[in-house]
Amino acid sequence: MRDKQAQTVKKKSSLDSTFPIIIPKTLFSSTKDKKIYKRYSELVDKKLLNTLSPEEKTELSVINTTLDKLEAPVYDAIYTSLKQFLENKKSSEK
Repeated sequence: MRDKQAQTVKKKSSLDSTFPIIIPKTLFSSTKDKKIYKRYSELVDKKLLNTLSPEEKTELSVINTTLDKLEAPVYDAIYTSLKQFLENKKSSEK
């Protein structure tokens, strides 16, 4: 489960309340993930400085899709934490 692979980070809001943001410990820690990010960075730099070949454009598109899947648990956890925070805030204001 995500809970077993996650750590809770406390962040202060502008309302001086805390809410947890769950970040999976294993995310981006594998050598494969690091290579994907390195290649992504190389392609983005090349795209900004020059132009990409058709093969590189395809590769960048595939990497974008891969990164979206890798990062989804992080964004899902942040979304859930913020949603709970806002629901609690709304309940306490009633």
